[in-house]
Amino acid sequence: MIKSILIWIVVIAGALIAVAAGAFVVVLLAAGVGALLARLFPFSMFEATLLSLIAALGVVFVIGRVVASALRTPSPASEEDDEEELIDEWEEDEREEDDWEDDDEFPDEPDLFPPMTRWQRPTRRTEFEGVGRNEPCPCGSGKKYKYCHGRPGVTT
Repeated sequence: MIKSILIWIVVIAGALIAVAAGAFVVVLLAAGVGALLARLFPFSMFEATLLSLIAALGVVFVIGRVVASALRTPSPASEEDDEEELIDEWEEDEREEDDWEDDDEFPDEPDLFPPMTRWQRPTRRTEFEGVGRNEPCPCGSGKKYKYCHGRPGVTT
């Protein structure tokens, strides 16, 4: 147990030393390039070093992104598998959409207006013909038709 903890401490310390050494090299390189820029252009030594340090950090960032994307490149076999999976998902979505379009009501319809109260939400166009007085109102209010849109004087 203690040996494994010591090994982890040594590994972490080694990684920190490697990062510090890399940062030192980048700063040293920036100082050298800054001195060269200060001689060639009308910059102070500080401005030239700061400019070269920013450029060096940009280069390090780009190199890191290139290396990271190179490590994530899938093999050609997995690209074909991914392509087949995407096609299968697309076909499954198409089948689901066809099934979904056949339904008159959408039971899995997401709540598009969660912060609004029910009376603030946009109303759905609904047919009110053929609704019995004691049946639920088709507008979705939860009230009986006779107390909602079935009252005299209520426009549909």
